[in-house]
Amino acid sequence: MEATINTQSDYTFKILIIGESGVGKTAILERYCENIFNESLLSTVGVDFKSKYFTIEGKKIKVQLWDTAGQEKFRNITTSYYRGTHGCIITYDVTDLNSFEKITYWLHELGNEKYQPEIIILGNKIDAKDKKVTKEMVENFSRQNGGIKVFNCSAKTGEGVEEVFTEIVNSIIKNKNIMGRMRTNTGIMMEEVKENQKEKECC
Repeated sequence: MEATINTQSDYTFKILIIGESGVGKTAILERYCENIFNESLLSTVGVDFKSKYFTIEGKKIKVQLWDTAGQEKFRNITTSYYRGTHGCIITYDVTDLNSFEKITYWLHELGNEKYQPEIIILGNKIDAKDKKVTKEMVENFSRQNGGIKVFNCSAKTGEGVEEVFTEIVNSIIKNKNIMGRMRTNTGIMMEEVKENQKEKECC
């Protein structure tokens, strides 16, 4: 997956990063998009987003990364952005057991959507010494939820950040249901492209 600065793209992927307030969602995005870490970041109000561009198998892809507020008072705002999401990273803080236990809530919220996005569970702050969430707890949670993918990272050091976004973008590309509904940035759906290809092959 090759990063590029070209703003022209064939497809746009919408990826949300959700989770409880204070788990480091904004810090993760800043580390990924700008390779910086700010200790004094304020909590996100409502939603914000950043974009990155990639070339994958000859296709130029724009990835919109949506940063959502975790506070309960903003839940009605943030859930309205779930529609049309292709991927979702549910984030928790490895030093905060409550944020891990709330993953079930966020999964339930996503479960209300008609079309299911690719989902990854991400534990942040693995650089911290006072971890409350163990590896066994995470593995058990994954097994109990259909083998859902789990990753760890540190927005502070940058460890593991690149890998989780690479994984979710690749997972979207491999998901035939998602890509089948995907509109290119010219307005053509992938399903329409496939039908046209079949017609040409029959001629």
